[in-house]
Amino acid sequence: MKMNRLLWLLLLLMVGVGCDNDDDGNIIIQTLKLEINGLDNLGKDFVYEAWLLTDGETFSIGTFSVNDNHQLSKTSFQLQASLLESATDFMITIEPKQDANVDPSDQRLLKGKFQNGVANLDTDVIADFSAISGKYQIRVHTVSNDANLLELQSGIWFMQGGYGPVSPLTAGLELPTLSKGWIYEGWVVIDGVPVSTGQFLKTDEKDLQNHYGITGIGFDFPGQDFFFDAPSGLEFPVSMYGKTAVISVEPYPDPDPKPFTLKPLLGDIADDDTGNGDLNNNVANSFPKGKVSF
Repeated sequence: MKMNRLLWLLLLLMVGVGCDNDDDGNIIIQTLKLEINGLDNLGKDFVYEAWLLTDGETFSIGTFSVNDNHQLSKTSFQLQASLLESATDFMITIEPKQDANVDPSDQRLLKGKFQNGVANLDTDVIADFSAISGKYQIRVHTVSNDANLLELQSGIWFMQGGYGPVSPLTAGLELPTLSKGWIYEGWVVIDGVPVSTGQFLKTDEKDLQNHYGITGIGFDFPGQDFFFDAPSGLEFPVSMYGKTAVISVEPYPDPDPKPFTLKPLLGDIADDDTGNGDLNNNVANSFPKGKVSF
């Protein structure tokens, strides 16, 4: 269970007798230092929240924001020494700024186990991304008989294989199952604008959206044809050649129409691409990392 935030704040203010007190009876306070790189600005409606985990209890120690330069608004917390000494783990979640729920959200982003006062933080709380890969095809599902070359290049699908039983289509993405509170999303960056291909949890099924294609039409894999309702400033159909394909991991529900910081797979689609391409492992470049210490 998690201790109510108000009760926790009261405990921090209490002065009593115990191993946590100095010779004058004052509570001993220690500084917990937070060092994290790679966190994104969550906007005005969401914040990051820091938590200490002890045996059977979870304590919120405060919230912080991150600006567009990835700088944290708060990097240290003054905490009761006995609480720090009893903590087994540290965790960061994403929470609504106006949050009546006293429990951690499902969007658990970073976690680490304390050893000698230090916890190294990673995203294993979401999934293990150590063995991932991705392939895509530049093709469209349905076009008219007089389709031009531009229309034939105006779709990307995260699959591999051929057109029949000799070489059937199979999933192009090798990705782990995500923990609750997270979902995958595909993107194509067109003239600097990230355009979603849809959100998905399984790599061998249609994704959850068909933003720009023919309603109800598509391959049985994540992906998108780009024919209709182009975002402002863009025109469809549009060739996928020369663009960038991205797979991100998004909080779910997703409060932001832009890609989240976690982008495990990324690939530049060359102008002379054959129509079958690979996505590169981008975990080291896009996943936040850091530590806490006291």
